[in-house]
Amino acid sequence: MKDGMPVISFSPSDLNKAAAAFSTTLVMSFRTGKPRFDVIESNINSNWGLTVAPKVAVLKFKHIMVMLISEKDVTKALSRESRQIKGFLLKLARWTVDFDTKKDSPFAPVWIFLPG
Repeated sequence: MKDGMPVISFSPSDLNKAAAAFSTTLVMSFRTGKPRFDVIESNINSNWGLTVAPKVAVLKFKHIMVMLISEKDVTKALSRESRQIKGFLLKLARWTVDFDTKKDSPFAPVWIFLPG
């Protein structure tokens, strides 16, 4: 108990195990509104070309979690050219332990094209 409130403490090892469970999770962020949830889920399942349909969940109003199965699907999702659903612009980023819906992710995908 701390200040009369129950407290749960996690070791760094426990936190690493929990974070590993989300290693293939992406966060979809919409700036100015978003389409209905069923439209988002349908778009992901029919247009992203993933090997396995992901679990999709609302994180906050403008943030959607897309829980993928493999790193291959993560790469496929991040490399998609289209960044909109029904006219609503979106941004995709990897979920991190310190993810904050109020801040932009400091990470961005970078593609390097090699000739040949």
